[in-house]
Amino acid sequence: MKKIIVVFWALLVTTFIGIITVKAECGYAERNNYRSQANNMKFKYEIAEKTLEGNVDGEEVPVTQTYMKIYIYNLTEDLKLTVKDPEIKKTWNYTYDDVKDGVIIFNSEDVSRVINYEFDVYAADETCDTDELRISTLRVPKFNTYYYWEMCEETPEFYLCQKFIETDKTYEEFVSERDDYLKKLNNSAEETVEDESFFENLRDFIVKYKYVIILIAIITGVGVFVIVKKKRSRIV
Repeated sequence: MKKIIVVFWALLVTTFIGIITVKAECGYAERNNYRSQANNMKFKYEIAEKTLEGNVDGEEVPVTQTYMKIYIYNLTEDLKLTVKDPEIKKTWNYTYDDVKDGVIIFNSEDVSRVINYEFDVYAADETCDTDELRISTLRVPKFNTYYYWEMCEETPEFYLCQKFIETDKTYEEFVSERDDYLKKLNNSAEETVEDESFFENLRDFIVKYKYVIILIAIITGVGVFVIVKKKRSRIV
C-alpha cells in the first residue's frame, strides 16, 4: 500500500513539474515571432449606412441609420485578440476562427460619442499569453450634433461643422471656436482686399501716367548713356 502511495505522489510531482516545464517553453524567438505577427495587424473604421423600417405618424417608412464598421486585419492562427471599449467597460474576444476572407468586421452602432477602442493582442499559445504582444487604439468619430445647424450651413468647411468629428465640444466651446474662425477668415479677406486694392491703384497709376513714366525712363537712359560715354572717353 505504501508503495502505491509513493508511486502516486511521484507521478503527481512529475506531472506538476512537467506542466511547469511546458509553461516555461515560450522562448525569446517564439515570442519575437508572435510580436512580429502582432505588429503586422491593422485596425480601421468606415462610416456606413443601412436602411431600416421606421414608423412615422403611424406609417412604415424607410429610415437611414448611420453606423461604424470596424475592420481588423491580419489576425493569424498564432494570435488572439481582446477589443475593449473602456468608457462602458465592455470587451470582445476574437480568434482566428472569427476571420473571414482575411478580416474580422464588427459594427459599432453608437455614433453619439467618440469611442477609443483598445486592441490587446496576445499569443494564442497558452505558454506565451501572459503579457500583451501589442496594444493599439483606434479613435472612432461621433455624429456631429451641430452639423445641421444654421451656423454650420454658413461655414461648412469649419472642422467642427463636419458630419463626423473626433472631439467633444460643449455648445459654448463650439460657438467660441467658430467665432475665432470667422474672425481669422474676415481678417484674411480684408488683407486680400488691401493687397488687391494696392495693385489696382498701382495699375491705374501706370495707365494714367504711362507717357510721363516712359519720358522719365528715356531721359534717365540717355543720362546714364552720356555719363558712361564720358567715363570711357577719360579712360582712353
